[in-house]
Amino acid sequence: MNMRIVCPIRRRVRAGISPRLGCALLVLLVALGCDRHLTSDRPSTSDTATADTSAGAGDLSVSTDAADPWSDDDSTPDDAPTTDRDADAIDLDEIGSGDVDAGLGAPDGDVAKDGDDPEPLKAGVATVEITPIVGVPLAGFGGGKRRDLDVDKLLIGLEKNCVDPDPSTPYVMFNPSEGVLDPLRAKVLAVQSGARTLVIVGLDLIGANQELLVDLSIALKPYGVESRDIMVTATHTHSGPGALSIRRFWEMAAADCFNQGVYDALKAKVIDAAKTALEGRVPVAVGWRSGTIEGVQRNRRGKTGHFDNTLTVMHLRRLDDTPLATVVSLPIHPTALGESNMRFSSDLTGAVERSVEKQLGGAAIFLQKPEGDVSPVLPSPGVEGMLALAETIAARALELMPTSYSTSLPLSTAQLFYDFGQPFMREGCAYPGAFDLCGAFPDFELQLELTETWFPQRIPITVARLGPLLLVGLPGEPTTSVADAIRTALIDVGESEIWLLALVNEHMGYVTTSEEYIEGGYESIATLFGATTAETLKKAVLATLATLD
Repeated sequence: MNMRIVCPIRRRVRAGISPRLGCALLVLLVALGCDRHLTSDRPSTSDTATADTSAGAGDLSVSTDAADPWSDDDSTPDDAPTTDRDADAIDLDEIGSGDVDAGLGAPDGDVAKDGDDPEPLKAGVATVEITPIVGVPLAGFGGGKRRDLDVDKLLIGLEKNCVDPDPSTPYVMFNPSEGVLDPLRAKVLAVQSGARTLVIVGLDLIGANQELLVDLSIALKPYGVESRDIMVTATHTHSGPGALSIRRFWEMAAADCFNQGVYDALKAKVIDAAKTALEGRVPVAVGWRSGTIEGVQRNRRGKTGHFDNTLTVMHLRRLDDTPLATVVSLPIHPTALGESNMRFSSDLTGAVERSVEKQLGGAAIFLQKPEGDVSPVLPSPGVEGMLALAETIAARALELMPTSYSTSLPLSTAQLFYDFGQPFMREGCAYPGAFDLCGAFPDFELQLELTETWFPQRIPITVARLGPLLLVGLPGEPTTSVADAIRTALIDVGESEIWLLALVNEHMGYVTTSEEYIEGGYESIATLFGATTAETLKKAVLATLATLD
């Protein structure tokens, strides 16, 4: 059985399956496969794209009459965005050309050297709760208790009205959330050197799309902050709010239909937090340090020991030695609670932040490294195991606190919106390790081309340099092998202190190597730009780095 379906164009294919049904089938296979893969207890075993240097403002155009899910009144922000689901692409010409920062790693040992022509450092930080009202669906798992399998509701996701199809309720294809286990937060760190300020936004979300980057860049322009200076990151909790993505792929697979009120409320809180951080900048000293951590991760693709166990800690303190902010970074899926959880939670990463804040003071921000194939090793199931693992990670982070600091470092940023080509989904039985459907249909193969309303082609890549430290923001979930290849390529061009971050400014899906893509499995299915995705991402990173001042 062979099918090639282009969505959302309505035409039947030779197999007699309509495009809408084919789309629903494939996306549900991915969603259900995600649930099985992430909650599995199985043991580990052993073409040229074009770069665009313009960063853009979105023209967001859906009704803003939906109620604010964070409040009991019916008001909405005056500057609510317009979110045109039928636009071919975000307009990338309104906010200027992009040099944007991103994250790159730190090596073992104490690191805090002055660079050439250093500028005095200032920094500000702010945190704000972003937990929506109970009832907003959870994002991250596409099946189990989360999914409402009503066929009529499912088909809504395949129509153009999966934007506020019913403004009176934030859930459509998914079941409503049932409570709050712990608060969700937005954390903003603004670091200034001279005229340049890097704004890092850490959100307790499954992912963040580039529309939020656009809205932030517009709101922060009066502060001298450009798109290139903003990194919007997600912790990747699978128990944060859905209804926030206008990508039909994510709506169908794991997040439910976009709801304007949910988005507007989040946007307003994030912008306010960013302004607070910028207005609160004070002179600081900064240091960073990395070291290994043992026994907290596993490779979920069955490759024993194949993961990056480097824990990176960056600490910023005021000149009176009081703590301002601590950044903790490790590749690890925050999926301790699983698909049966129906309450909002920041999961493992939020628990790490709370532990660090309690012991050290100041704000703590967890930033994901490339965690595409890395799952947590829980000492026990559920909340108890999650909290115990968080304490282990937090304790190691405190052991890795820097011992040397700098009060002046140069800062530069760069950003490219890179054309990755036609996105598509593929599932078939041509290779070992493919989906279980192959047992019943050994010749099964399905390819689904994703149009702009399903997934964008132009993806932002962000990099920043703080003194000797290069931060690289990767817009998705690369596997360990992909991260290794990118790191090697950066070393080959002379970089030494590299901090790779994942889920920055867009969620482009998973990124697997060509070998992993052929092997199949969930990460392969959700690698949406084909077998050369990893190579294209590496080229995009190097192209962005080449524009860095």
